[in-house]
Amino acid sequence: MISLFYNGMPVFAREYGNTKVRGSNLGSWLVMEAWMAPQPWDDNGCNKTTQGGSYLLEQCLGSRAPAVLQQFWSTFITENDFVQMSQHGVNVVRLPVGWWQIYDPQGGASKAKLNWYITPTNYNVGGLAYIDKAFQWGQKYGIGILLGMHAAPGSQNGNENSSPAQYPGQS
Repeated sequence: MISLFYNGMPVFAREYGNTKVRGSNLGSWLVMEAWMAPQPWDDNGCNKTTQGGSYLLEQCLGSRAPAVLQQFWSTFITENDFVQMSQHGVNVVRLPVGWWQIYDPQGGASKAKLNWYITPTNYNVGGLAYIDKAFQWGQKYGIGILLGMHAAPGSQNGNENSSPAQYPGQS
């Protein structure tokens, strides 16, 4: 069993008391994966096989990307999903996120002053607002949020969903 601690106390116990964890995964909401949620590809003429993952989807979408992403983010997971999870006893969710989302306040990764080993990319901004919503909804409905760095700079697993280095601008 792995525990996260803050000031010597398990984080989950500090917020919710000692309880069994009943969790779910919010995959493909903020780090998009065609095999899990194919709608943005299918609805916009993008190839799920050769353009899977957030970066390649955004490249396929071009100028349509901001509107398509906002539509997807605002409808794929909603506050009502948190209500339903809470009603079914879910008390923690895993939220996969991408490294580029922390740069939204700076106007996106392409405008951020990054270390030399991270190449700025043209990821669209907006995901951080939904990370914030997940935390707000989680607090409101008694659901803890476990952030998962699903896409690290340079890739952690070589798959398209993790921003792999072999794709342009992904090192």
